[in-house]
Amino acid sequence: MTNDSNYVGNIGYYYQKLQFLGNEGEKKEWGEISKGKDNRDKIETLKKEIETNEEKLKKISFHFENEKILNYKPEHNNYDLKEIKIERLIFKTTYPGLLVGSGLNHEVGADEFKLGFSFDYTSGLPVIPGSSVKGVLRSAFPNDEKDPKFQYIKDKLATFGVNSEDINVLELKKEIFDGIKEENGDKNIRFNERDIFFDAVLTDNNNDKHIFGEDYITPHSDPLKNPIPVKFLKILPEIEFEFRFLLNDSKVNDKITANVKKELFKQILCDLGVGAKTNVGYGNLISTNLSSKNLDKKTEKSADKKTAPEKAGADETSWQDEYTKKTGKKVKNK
Repeated sequence: MTNDSNYVGNIGYYYQKLQFLGNEGEKKEWGEISKGKDNRDKIETLKKEIETNEEKLKKISFHFENEKILNYKPEHNNYDLKEIKIERLIFKTTYPGLLVGSGLNHEVGADEFKLGFSFDYTSGLPVIPGSSVKGVLRSAFPNDEKDPKFQYIKDKLATFGVNSEDINVLELKKEIFDGIKEENGDKNIRFNERDIFFDAVLTDNNNDKHIFGEDYITPHSDPLKNPIPVKFLKILPEIEFEFRFLLNDSKVNDKITANVKKELFKQILCDLGVGAKTNVGYGNLISTNLSSKNLDKKTEKSADKKTAPEKAGADETSWQDEYTKKTGKKVKNK
């Protein structure tokens, strides 16, 4: 452990709890502490707070220590799942960064970060919850055959050598996300044969790097009033996350193997992004994975033919625009 006075062990616990603890161990807001006081009284109040709980306040640096969060660097990553047959996808965040957990409650004072953030309960490291990953992937699947996403999924699977005429997209959706296989009526798939979506975690490539930054949103609630900027915490660009899945070969179509599912998920995550505010660029991801070596030769050739022109224009055209050109239908941005 480092001797640095700014050291924070569990950054998630610090962000959620310790930063806002008062002298009785209860959450306190700076606005509440300083309410109705002039500057001299505020200073006296701070002195009393420090005197009554000096040791705790040294550790948590009281209310204004946002720098501790922004300067946090992960030292190591003990996630080791090599013995389990886990499918892995590595992505890097892009500008302006990543925002996850913004809807979580975060009671704060005047100068602190206003939005919640998603941290792993045990390690305190930032994570993208498995439920969020599953939700993003599920959002790319259609509700019915008239949904433009129906053709989108077919097109993506076709790049991996799966004949679009042989794909029942709605059954595939039920199999992957609900654990249901339609066979003489609804039938639940056994738990050990269902697809599992794990939390996405930081990779070791982020060790000793700053991973947090701050940003602002400015809600304009009233056209006649000056807007008040809201400060929030974000993951910086160029930070690597590992998305992990426990996947099984599909029973809907024998050509949709666990490996094909993995490649499909990679395409969807690159297309849609993850987290909040994706409509203004947050949550966009770049895959650092090479194409899977386990795809058969036929699949690899099919994928190469289809994806080569897409790669050339990836930076210029979003998948929605690309899809609209192919099908004549518009897909509303997430």
